[in-house]
Amino acid sequence: MRFFRIALLLSIVLLIVGSALAWFRAGREAGPTITITSPTKVIGRSGTLEVTAESATPVTRLTATLEQHGQSMPIASFENGAITQGRLKQAGEGRLTITSALGKSAQPSLVGGAATITVTAVRPVFFGLRTAESSVTRDLQVRLDPPRVSVVSVHQFINVGGAEFVVLNVTPDDVDAGVKVGDDEYRAYPGVGAGLANPALRVAFFALRHDQDARTPMLAFARDAVGNEAATPLEHQPTNKRFLQSKIPIDQPFLDRVVPGIALQTPGLNIDTGSPEGLLKGFLAINGDIRRKNAATIAALSQKSKPEMLWREAFAQMGNSQVESRFADRRTYYFGNQEIDHQVHLGFDLASVQHA
Repeated sequence: MRFFRIALLLSIVLLIVGSALAWFRAGREAGPTITITSPTKVIGRSGTLEVTAESATPVTRLTATLEQHGQSMPIASFENGAITQGRLKQAGEGRLTITSALGKSAQPSLVGGAATITVTAVRPVFFGLRTAESSVTRDLQVRLDPPRVSVVSVHQFINVGGAEFVVLNVTPDDVDAGVKVGDDEYRAYPGVGAGLANPALRVAFFALRHDQDARTPMLAFARDAVGNEAATPLEHQPTNKRFLQSKIPIDQPFLDRVVPGIALQTPGLNIDTGSPEGLLKGFLAINGDIRRKNAATIAALSQKSKPEMLWREAFAQMGNSQVESRFADRRTYYFGNQEIDHQVHLGFDLASVQHA
């Protein structure tokens, strides 16, 4: 009997010690994994907080606050399946995503300067008798004032169908800037890439398209990551230009000679090269669809330009060459006496002798 009592007492002691150890370890378990998707660096007058918490057990509580100059402003709050601030974007087993309005319009006491977002999430552990908590912070900059932009260079002369160069002074240094011509935007690059020492200077090449009016408005702009934007008129002197109107005859020998070779080298271009009608249809596809696809490819490549000028000297026409076609020539194509196509020649063709 005495041995039984000792064994029972020892079992109770071991159970108490084991339970205490499990309780202690449960208190040291990691809380949910927290990911702040947005914002990343900057907030402005309006924006969105998006935060996700994940864990092996359901997330029972999540709070997000914005702190600035000792003041704490609540942004999102979720507890035990109920959200009291913000909006549930996704809720599932062990995963919770919440979005909430963020910025001056949602937190009126915000001022420009540094701020910190703190997100805290909780999950149950040890059969729900304890909780594990984790917190993540992110330092941000609050920007409520637009950036600044001014035009440094003078005497911007540009003709319809031509291009020009401008130097801008832009602050702060991490905002986008450029020139807007009508609805078209041309990015400005750091001036150091063009040999300018002042870090606040940007340079931009911009165009007045061949199909735009000479009176198209032009602006220099600067825009930050949260939509604050400043713009100033770009003083310039535009010149109208008359483009060459040309008529180009197409005959059957030309189609027989040119179209099959291009079709052979153009994957996806299905042309019936065995009939005059198929060759003419193929020519129109090459002259229209393929030209447009080529132009789109060039435009996409131009968006990947390096932030520096890749030349230093003036462009000169190739020696012993003759201009065959100019930029923005208006071309009308005829097959026999029938008008079959209209295109604008967006190149500048030079001809010289073979092997020149």
